[in-house]
Amino acid sequence: ALQLQADKQQGLGKHIISELHKGVRFIAVGGRLLGSPKWKSFHDFLFDYIPHIFGPVWGPEELKKPFEARHPIVQWRQMALEHMKAHQSGDGEVKATKMTGAAMAYLSLSYNLYLLAHNAKLQSLLVKRLKNKDNFNGAKYETYVAAEFIKAGFSIEMEDETNEQSTHCEFTATSRSSGKRYSIEAKARKQGKDNII
Repeated sequence: ALQLQADKQQGLGKHIISELHKGVRFIAVGGRLLGSPKWKSFHDFLFDYIPHIFGPVWGPEELKKPFEARHPIVQWRQMALEHMKAHQSGDGEVKATKMTGAAMAYLSLSYNLYLLAHNAKLQSLLVKRLKNKDNFNGAKYETYVAAEFIKAGFSIEMEDETNEQSTHCEFTATSRSSGKRYSIEAKARKQGKDNII
């Protein structure tokens, strides 16, 4: 029953592995174990996961820019944290509040990146493309497509994006139930007044 409930909540990929030990919340991400005494919930981990994989320099550099010039990820994070802060009681207890668009966008991207790292491989080139505002929408969409295949029970094998000798798809998805393999190409249309994403 617990397995069925976890499948329904998290999909058919590797489930979340989380343990509280001596006041520190530990989360398994692939073969790594990350931990923090600040993480009371999995969502707390997700708020810290993007800064963890993007490195200590990128976010602070973005925060030096005016709000409108910042990367969308930094804008989402700031708006989400401000909303959460406005609804905190100060007693240190986990509280529920309404989800905002910024929080949903930020947490969804962070969860997709976690799923890739936990179930396959999070490529440094993909992270680099996500950091670049010009490549962000396409790279973000790739994380969404890969995460949906993972949740649907496919194993994911990322293509070598550094290999420029031949054309290739973003990843190969193999059905765990049938064994069938699919080459997946994920493309998002550019934003503009005549384009729909």
